Amino acid sequence: MMNKPETRDMLAVTVIGCQAAAAPDGAALVLRTAESGEVAFGLNLQMIHALREALSKAEQFLAQQAGHA
Repeated sequence: MMNKPETRDMLAVTVIGCQAAAAPDGAALVLRTAESGEVAFGLNLQMIHALREALSKAEQFLAQQAGHA
């Protein structure tokens, strides 16, 4: 089960789209948000693996919620 993160230092946005893009020093994840337009994050392989793990946990959390609905 996922722990609820502290939100006092977090920026919360609604993601409405995403894509990968080339960046000068490698790759970037571009998120399209309802509030701020596009925001790009530079990525390395370590961060890609960490994002994959976090997304997998988020998917499990949502599946558990759907199962209890």
